[in-house]
Amino acid sequence: MLNAKIRALQRLESMRTKQLEMSRDLASANRELEKLSRQDGLTGIANRRYFDSYLVTEVRRAAREKASVSLILSDVDHFKAFNDCYGHQAGDDCLRRVAAALSSAGRRPADLAARYGGEEFAMVLPAVSRVIGGLAIPHARSAVDRNVTLSQGVVSLIPEKESASEDLIQHADQALYQAKQQGRNRYVVFGGK
Repeated sequence: MLNAKIRALQRLESMRTKQLEMSRDLASANRELEKLSRQDGLTGIANRRYFDSYLVTEVRRAAREKASVSLILSDVDHFKAFNDCYGHQAGDDCLRRVAAALSSAGRRPADLAARYGGEEFAMVLPAVSRVIGGLAIPHARSAVDRNVTLSQGVVSLIPEKESASEDLIQHADQALYQAKQQGRNRYVVFGGK
């Protein structure tokens, strides 16, 4: 009888140990899944969905603290011509290199670079246009430079309401449009000169 109880307790302890291991494995898998759900599959930086939620959070924080928040929208200049000239694999590599450069430009933990869509990137951090020039990715079909360049729209404001994330995106997009209209390979600050 005593041996049966000891064996039953050993089985219970073994089951408890296995349950703890499974729980740790499940927690680890959930953390990995969460990371993957925030990450762009091609570039490895934040994806659009995560960027949208991150921007809303940052705007709310800035509104509460009466602090400024900045947004930069960037577009790889003449990217379709790049793909047509060098092929889609080279285009993917170009996007990965641009994403890595933009991501590395964020020096503070709160800085975020994200793939906004296609060849567009969105960032919450200071201007980083010089980082891309340093990559020296050849672009024979660019109308502005012999290397890959970016056009950027920059906006910085102290949000007065939580819905200001849409305002930031709209203003940065308008500034990006102006940068393209002014010849590309430049940044334009919304409301600036």
